[in-house]
Amino acid sequence: DLDDRISALSEFAEETPLNRVDMGDASVGIVTSGVSYQYVKEAVPEASVLKVGMGFPLPVRKLAEFAQSVDRLVVVEEADPYLESSLRSMGLEVSELRIPRAGELSPAEIAKAFGQTAPEMREAIDDLPPRPPLMCPGCPHRGAYHAMKKVKAIVTGDIGCYTLGALPPLSS
Repeated sequence: DLDDRISALSEFAEETPLNRVDMGDASVGIVTSGVSYQYVKEAVPEASVLKVGMGFPLPVRKLAEFAQSVDRLVVVEEADPYLESSLRSMGLEVSELRIPRAGELSPAEIAKAFGQTAPEMREAIDDLPPRPPLMCPGCPHRGAYHAMKKVKAIVTGDIGCYTLGALPPLSS
């Protein structure tokens, strides 16, 4: 049953608008996902981009067609090279791109990797009133924190949403 469901998902991955192609200059094609997509669009807006919105199973045919439609294929992703490794395992030729694996990815890092100047950034505003970090409206973690607080559970986690649970009103 699981094999049948994965097979059906593989077909869905090929057609879903979650995995989409923005054709631009065909000299370079960029495969990316998540926030990296936004950074790519800001840093190299003229490039052709395949945005992977559904990471498993990957849209194998769509990726292969995209690779054939561009002169050079690169991958822009944060941290571990999941997409890059997957494309190489499919037999696609992926050009090296010098993006640091550690640290925060940014449009400036991407522009630098493509030999371009970084997008212009506006100056920081210094006189803004302080605002405590908040969870997003409708965050699904809130309910879990309220439940854990009732049973006096100790919550541990990494920086980010989990750390926000330590702050009032959740105080977990």
